[in-house]
Amino acid sequence: MPKPSSASPQTANMSFAAELIESAQPKFPASDSLKRAKRFIYLKLMEKNQNTDPFKFIICSNKAGEQTPQMNAAQTKSPATVTR
Repeated sequence: MPKPSSASPQTANMSFAAELIESAQPKFPASDSLKRAKRFIYLKLMEKNQNTDPFKFIICSNKAGEQTPQMNAAQTKSPATVTR
């Protein structure tokens, strides 16, 4: 049984759905509908966590089969190098 959390009911439902899908996948490894449902739920969890929890975002993107873009040092600017 899932642990109670302080997350919103929608997030809790998505997390519960992800747990159910993970537990059903070994029993039905060739199920296309289960694969589509897994991808959909993890994409929704990625969307939910993209701005708040980078670690959950990375885990969900991996489970959804998505690649996370790599940030290069040249793309980020430190406050000392910002020009006005």
